[in-house]
Amino acid sequence: MSKKDEDSVAAFVVMLFIGAVATVVAIVYGIGKFIWWGIQSYRSRNKNTAVTITSTRKAARRVNATSGDPWLDHCIEIENAWGRGDYDWARQQLQRIAYGMIEPSVTDAQRADFTRLMTAFAKEDPLYKDVMERVVPLVQANPGMLQSQIYKDQPDHIKEQMRYVLYFANELGHIKRIKKGNSYQLMLPGEVVT
Repeated sequence: MSKKDEDSVAAFVVMLFIGAVATVVAIVYGIGKFIWWGIQSYRSRNKNTAVTITSTRKAARRVNATSGDPWLDHCIEIENAWGRGDYDWARQQLQRIAYGMIEPSVTDAQRADFTRLMTAFAKEDPLYKDVMERVVPLVQANPGMLQSQIYKDQPDHIKEQMRYVLYFANELGHIKRIKKGNSYQLMLPGEVVT
């Protein structure tokens, strides 16, 4: 193979790699935009209806029919799952939406609204209660321990659950998290670590 052929193959491989990376980035960006569009579409069409996912979920009425709008239907499914106690499925769906909240087009007010919704959900979530029953005594015995110590050597799905619970424990005021390096120091409310 000549030097020219080798250069052509190398250039082709580099272009193929760049194209693959660009495609993945475009797909991820597109999915994020699509999720965000769905949330905004749902909110704008249903501002004045009782069919919403809100932190005051008790005021919302359950709907079993479909609207024809896939995102509205998805939000109704999440609300219905939450209402019937299918917290695992509802949590998974809400966490997927949460990953779209890092999109630059999402406003601080929209993030705050979603955080309020997720905080209300976490407050009722049995997973939250179960994990907190185990974490609070641990933090009480070791004030200032790092969050990463709690889930060290655990599988990724356990780490993700712990991050979820500890984030909302901070939001609910049940645990204080203070940024320390790549982790957080954990304390009970009112405790001070020097």
